[in-house]
Amino acid sequence: MQYWDYHTHSSLCNHAIGTIEDYITSAIEKNLAEIGISDHFPMDLLPEHFHIYAMPLNEFPSYISEIKRLQAKYISQIKVKIASEVDFFPTAFNGYKRIIKPFLDDFDYIIGSVHAVPWQGIEAIPIDEVQAIPMIKELGVDRVYLEYYDTLLEMIKTNFYNIVGHFDLPKKYGLFPQDSDKIWQKILQVLDQIENSGMAVEINTSGLYKNVKQTYPKEDIIKELIQRKIPITLGSDAHSPKYIGFKFQEIIVRIKKWGLTSLCQFSSYENNLIPLD
Repeated sequence: MQYWDYHTHSSLCNHAIGTIEDYITSAIEKNLAEIGISDHFPMDLLPEHFHIYAMPLNEFPSYISEIKRLQAKYISQIKVKIASEVDFFPTAFNGYKRIIKPFLDDFDYIIGSVHAVPWQGIEAIPIDEVQAIPMIKELGVDRVYLEYYDTLLEMIKTNFYNIVGHFDLPKKYGLFPQDSDKIWQKILQVLDQIENSGMAVEINTSGLYKNVKQTYPKEDIIKELIQRKIPITLGSDAHSPKYIGFKFQEIIVRIKKWGLTSLCQFSSYENNLIPLD
């Protein structure tokens, strides 16, 4: 079976390498059926600290135009989907809905992610920056996990996004909660909301080539997704073309044993379940 990679980042996001075309040709070399180009939507409305992790808003029209050009160039070899990873931050969401509106007709899907959580007395806590580890430890790892999942809950309730990105991101640098039962109950609340929303969740393989050595989400959450029949899709979160489709075949072989029977694709926001071979 040919798979697809829906979570990719090019050099346009300022913290990845390779052009959009490099990612497409890598996907062709790896015999993928589809690739989604999903660079970060401009973070202009997030706290200023995060602006460097995405292209400025005035570059976004060129991003869309370039994907369309490459769609036509490679139409006989691979399907290229237009997408973006759009951060959710509670006080920025309404502004994001306004500035993203001119581009919505071009998208096939939107990945919703939380990279920063609000915190009283602090503008925001960066969830996946190594420099934030001392702050997270000082504030309390469990408290940060709970705030992260509460923010994820808010994001899902907007009914704006199609795919939940890197579900359990706070573990990125090996910070795991002490009260695992309490955090698990919060995770189940999030899954309840996803189940009612019709959203999909990605199996993000980037954790396998980072220090945490786990997929996002972890196995227990994947099993819960399968049991609840929540749609699942695949993303490498590649920040280099070499990571396109990273370990997809290996992961699918494993999770098929847990009862997974299909993966979902998106086209113009339509969710299509594809049976696994």
